[in-house]
Amino acid sequence: MSATLPDVKTAITIVLILAALAAGLFGYRNLRASRPGQPVSTDPVFEYAAENAGTLREQVMDSKDREQRQANEQHLQIDELNAGIEREPENADLRAKRALWYDLKGDNEAALSDIEVALRADNPRRYYFLFLRHSQLVKLGRPKEALADVLAAIELAPTEFSYHWNAADLYQQLGNPGAGVAILDAGVRKYPDNLTLRANRAEFLASIGRYEEALTDMTLAIEKEPDEFQRHTRTYARVRYLTELRRFDEALEGANRLLKENPRDTIALAARGVVYEALGDQQRADADYDTAMNITMDR
Repeated sequence: MSATLPDVKTAITIVLILAALAAGLFGYRNLRASRPGQPVSTDPVFEYAAENAGTLREQVMDSKDREQRQANEQHLQIDELNAGIEREPENADLRAKRALWYDLKGDNEAALSDIEVALRADNPRRYYFLFLRHSQLVKLGRPKEALADVLAAIELAPTEFSYHWNAADLYQQLGNPGAGVAILDAGVRKYPDNLTLRANRAEFLASIGRYEEALTDMTLAIEKEPDEFQRHTRTYARVRYLTELRRFDEALEGANRLLKENPRDTIALAARGVVYEALGDQQRADADYDTAMNITMDR
């Protein structure tokens, strides 16, 4: 469990940021009740809903059935966890599992209580329990305590590279982005060949407007990355940095390269649309946004 949560978060950090950007653009430009000069009845979103009403209704029913099955499975799971904790109240692993269940339910106080019990145990996964407590403290609006926990987790498990990002983000929330950069710098110095850490530093630098440095880090993370998926997702970020730096020719080249690999890449289309919009070419920008939305609706 300790490897899964951080690894997944690290792998999709850049994708989530750019997907949010794309979703915002699509929502702003396409998911409107109507467009200027276009009746609601001819809006493509409403046309799609009308033409596929039967299919959409079936999908809703399938979704409800799936949710009910998941609810039943979760009920069985929590019953087993409660029974196990009743037998072994100090079992750290069981407490951590139940804390995750409480977290899914939005009961952060109950999750925190279970994690506190887990941290009393002498367990080799203490670093993970500290990270879990940090997550609950963040959700409860206690960033200083959360920062102390994630820094302690880094000391115990320095190779959990996503933890460095969490610490940097908390430093930024607390008004000290320089300390955030410093902790990522320390990680990169200690593990110079870790491309995930370098890509995380690039994203953090970009978040505070230091795009030139972010571009250097992300370019290196792309060039040295053997995994095609990682190279692809990091290229989205690089296109964004180049756009912010007004290096539009390079940004377009990067977006076009992504689209050559996959012409139906909606995030790449949105990214290219942003470049066109920055260049003042609203017609091409709208064409990319609309194409991306149409592809999304076809799926």
